[in-house]
Amino acid sequence: MNGSPRRHAFAAVRNDGTVITWGHPQMGGDSSAVREQLIGVKQICANSHAFAALRNDGRVITWGHPEHGGDSMARQSELERNVVTRLHANQFAFAAETVEGHLLAWGCPDRGGDVSSVAASMEGLLPAQDVSSNASAFAARLRDGSVVTWGDPAFGGDSSSVRKSLSSVKKVYSSRRALAFAAITDDGSVVTWGHPDMGGNSADVQHQLIDVVTIEVYSFAWAALRRDGRVVTWGESQKGGDSSMVQEQLRDVEQVCANAYAFAAVRRDGTVVTWGQALRGGDSSYVQHQLINVEFIYATAAAFAAARTDGTVVTWGDPSRGGDGCPVQLRAGPSSQM
Repeated sequence: MNGSPRRHAFAAVRNDGTVITWGHPQMGGDSSAVREQLIGVKQICANSHAFAALRNDGRVITWGHPEHGGDSMARQSELERNVVTRLHANQFAFAAETVEGHLLAWGCPDRGGDVSSVAASMEGLLPAQDVSSNASAFAARLRDGSVVTWGDPAFGGDSSSVRKSLSSVKKVYSSRRALAFAAITDDGSVVTWGHPDMGGNSADVQHQLIDVVTIEVYSFAWAALRRDGRVVTWGESQKGGDSSMVQEQLRDVEQVCANAYAFAAVRRDGTVVTWGQALRGGDSSYVQHQLINVEFIYATAAAFAAARTDGTVVTWGDPSRGGDGCPVQLRAGPSSQM
């Protein structure tokens, strides 16, 4: 059984392709109105108030809050004419890729539910290579390496200010809690847009954003890992966008992990560097002696867990979010997995 939890409700796909839901009835917990149509389901996509299910035959079934995409009647004729191959969501809307390469959208029109404003820009450049979303906008990377965006203009739906820079893009980064986007181009440079204080303006560190291989973001602070193992941060300073206090330690980094308030980085020697809000993972001093031979770090919204080579797990951060110890069975030995 595969599940898709959201803030207000759950939806799970059984092995036979049917779907069960529970939680707030108006937010997707009650799917009784479409239950007979929820057969042969292969993907469920959720936003903050609604769900969309993709069936094996390419049909899309929606339920939940109507203004957030639970009612797809406005796009029903298009969804029935096209075979959908993949679904995407932000917090307020849905987007669908079709087998013919078209992009369809529905939900809150001002927050990504209307793709008509960029339809002309995509002409001849579909199918999209990938589609990214943040809280209230979408970004599609097209075949020529350009990027088109739609949704809330203040939070990345309008990329006109950086359009000329959005060429030869390799990947677009964001998260469902973020209010901006960042793109890595073929030469390893970074282009950012969206809310300027939440990651959409990287001007202060632009000269450092070179030879970047990946970007990490959870909400309002961003971290770019360069090929030389250095880390560059920007965005909301109190949530990890300012790493100046640990910058000298951020060398030979192999992985960066973000939560909503802090970051943790694994160095080549298996040690860990943290920064951001102290009580939510930015301060690991009380477990620092245990943070050795770390292979990988995982995050909840306000805590971190480090998996070590001996199979043990070290946690820190908000105790109510997983930062206060881990289950005994995870300390069993090297065979344990997270």
